[in-house]
Amino acid sequence: MPEIYGPQPLKPLNTVMRHGFEEQYQSDQLLQSLANDFIFYFDDKRHKTNGNPIPEEDKQRDVNRYYQPITDWKIMKDRQKTVSAALLLCLNLGVDPPDVMKTHPCARVEAWVDPLNFQDSKKAIEQIGKNLQAQYETLSLRTRYKQSLDPCVEDVKRFCNSLRRTSKEDRILFHYNGHGVPKPTKSGEIWVFNRGYTQYIPVSLYDLQTWLGAPCIFVYDCNSAENILINFQKFVQKRIKDDEEGNHDVAAPSPTSAYQDCFQLASCTSDELLLMSPELPADLFSCCLTCPIEISIRIFLMQSPLKDSKYKIFFENSTSNQPFGDSKNSFKSKIPNVNIPGMLSDRRTPLGELNWIFTAITDTIAWTSLPRPLFKKLFRHDLMIAALFRNFLLAKRIMPWYNCHPVSDPELPDSITTHPMWKSWDLAMDEVLTKIVIDLKNAPPATALESQMILQQQETLQNGGSSKSNAQDTKAGSIQTQSRFAVANLSTMSLVNNPALQSRKSISLQSS
Repeated sequence: MPEIYGPQPLKPLNTVMRHGFEEQYQSDQLLQSLANDFIFYFDDKRHKTNGNPIPEEDKQRDVNRYYQPITDWKIMKDRQKTVSAALLLCLNLGVDPPDVMKTHPCARVEAWVDPLNFQDSKKAIEQIGKNLQAQYETLSLRTRYKQSLDPCVEDVKRFCNSLRRTSKEDRILFHYNGHGVPKPTKSGEIWVFNRGYTQYIPVSLYDLQTWLGAPCIFVYDCNSAENILINFQKFVQKRIKDDEEGNHDVAAPSPTSAYQDCFQLASCTSDELLLMSPELPADLFSCCLTCPIEISIRIFLMQSPLKDSKYKIFFENSTSNQPFGDSKNSFKSKIPNVNIPGMLSDRRTPLGELNWIFTAITDTIAWTSLPRPLFKKLFRHDLMIAALFRNFLLAKRIMPWYNCHPVSDPELPDSITTHPMWKSWDLAMDEVLTKIVIDLKNAPPATALESQMILQQQETLQNGGSSKSNAQDTKAGSIQTQSRFAVANLSTMSLVNNPALQSRKSISLQSS
């Protein structure tokens, strides 16, 4: 037979099963056992290393952090609590700071409140403060929150000294929103106002450390926020050096060693400005830290390539219940209108289940990305610290898409941004939104009374009685109203116990 070289035509596949397997694979009992007892082959250690011990070099290199020792896992005496929180908002609504030229239109929503919906700027900033406090209360209800709205230097000093006296040796949260003042100086000074709101007054970080004491966690939501973080560390080192030389600062209410236990979260690097996209909130960093589920859903929809097809329903009538603007804005169609049903604290609801999934995923990302001592320090000592740093991982992922790179002290690796576990979070959001889309298309039209009652009850549940919903009017049949019933068939995400659903059933029974 002559030898033929080169490519040959494909032969038909041999579909005849030999060796008696045709009887086994046609057996219902065998197929059921294969489905129940699926075995992973070639995944044991003997297949990977032939049963040999792991080389010491691989253990020391520890690329995947498999061999780090876990010592003193139980935390007993050194556990701390964040007992007080200072929410310092320097907005001066209606007056832009002189050092940044803003775009038009630009991001203006603070804590999901649009200041343009208020005739009085004082009422607007009060509502922003209430909403921000309500968002922080979802992280820790036991923490005592105090607001300082557009303060002067004397108010800040009195405010901080009072918090340290009441907190004693416990941790204080200091949240600084500087969207209405110039960006921090290169020496780390932050800006507040004078009594008449005619001048910007700088506040030295050294003075702020003296007033607040330690330990603290600082959140800086402003332009060039890294300037504060870097200079804070310099002043801590200066205090340590002064102590070694015998020049201890007697005005400081805390020992110098306590300042080394301070944590810092900054919204951007020293040469960056905050985002100005009108379809996003101006305090995107604060949103990532305090309401990660809501901002994740919004940005997921805005970034999705399916927003014009599969998720188009969320962008229809997008301004019916949104705080972002009126019908004159050309960017209204870019803002999704979706509200996940349920409560954060109730895992039986879709929102609560997403919260559990988010906590598990961010904990996994931190566990596989950080050294064990740092993971224990950030995620196993203080509930408030753990919640903020978990949500900070989300900020490190989202904000670089808008040319902002959050930084922290202690510093976290950049590998967190592209961690493969984020795909699991995208999958979880996609599954929930897919169910909502399907059920929205099959949902019966709701009456105006049903729509209003369901919306009010749902927002009351989600906000714990806060007034986040009182700024906008509800339109019957809107996307947000119908989405109350959109996830009824999600596994482990049942709405059976949802009061909104029960009220709808009772209304339908009475009408019949």
